[in-house]
Amino acid sequence: MLSETYGRYEISMWVMELLILLLVGYEVWETVWGKIKANRRARQVKQRSDTIFLLMGAALELMSAAPSKWAHEPDLNKAREEHLKWCESVKVWVLQAGNKLREFPATATGVFMDDSTVTSADYSDVHPHVHRFYVLLNRKMANLRAIADKPERYL
Repeated sequence: MLSETYGRYEISMWVMELLILLLVGYEVWETVWGKIKANRRARQVKQRSDTIFLLMGAALELMSAAPSKWAHEPDLNKAREEHLKWCESVKVWVLQAGNKLREFPATATGVFMDDSTVTSADYSDVHPHVHRFYVLLNRKMANLRAIADKPERYL
């Protein structure tokens, strides 16, 4: 019926036009979809970078609040309690940061949890009772910086 009204040539031209339209539509879709994916990725990296920098800010606050070697507390029990409280806050921060980083790729979490290069550097202003946790906090900060420096890999 269609071939009686229109010749084979007209039908083949319509089919050809339809195929060309489909091809153009596919190319446009690929371009648009690629931009959508790139925008999603950029938003994700920004959110994760913001999280990293918030964690780093909290760690810097902890580092600045570390008990000083030069502070003299007459009551040794009170001083010991302050040291234990600060150490406990470092442990809590490490756990919270680790939980936040579980939303990231496994490589980021692995970099953060890696303590293989922790050394016993001397921090002259930090009280010896909290030295070990100060070193841990400092290493975790370095790990966060390493993650933030390579967003294409870790974020």
